[in-house]
Amino acid sequence: MSYITSFISALDSGDWVVAALLGAFALCVIVAKWTRMQAQVEEIPAIKDDIKIIKQDISKIDARIAKIDGRLDILIANGNIPVGAKSPIQLTDYGHEIFDAIKGEKLVKKYAGKVVFSEGANAYQIQEACRSYTLSEFMDDLDPDERERIELYVYEKGDPIEFPLQVMWVAIRNHWLKKKGISTPKPKTAKPKKRA
Repeated sequence: MSYITSFISALDSGDWVVAALLGAFALCVIVAKWTRMQAQVEEIPAIKDDIKIIKQDISKIDARIAKIDGRLDILIANGNIPVGAKSPIQLTDYGHEIFDAIKGEKLVKKYAGKVVFSEGANAYQIQEACRSYTLSEFMDDLDPDERERIELYVYEKGDPIEFPLQVMWVAIRNHWLKKKGISTPKPKTAKPKKRA
């Protein structure tokens, strides 16, 4: 405001040089403020896009947490897991039950050949190739009767579809390890110490 007052005073007094300088200065200030405001306005869509992406990421995380929560509830409720946690991974009694119920032996014979791994693959590489195939492509390769048998089994048991898939990747892995002549040691169990 003081620039405008000084500008008007300079005009009234007839000092055109001072008036021109004050006018130019005021114009520069206005242009600078307008440019700054324009830059802020241009940033708003970018910020909105960032917020949109963050909201999408949060939604994905929420969905994953809900999925994990559901699986944990199933595990706690049923108390059954199809594969053991000890290395090398093996089927539990429940895993063998699933294998028999879904006619796993037939499935192994029919689909083991779809697993791709290098000729000199070691036990771990074979295991990961079997896991990758079974968890990503296996269900799509099944014929309608096989698929229905697996889906009906998990529906009746209240298990997640991942249970028979885990069973199948371990069974297909075991098939390939046996065929390649690679032995897998049984999981070691701790022996109780003898007391003196």
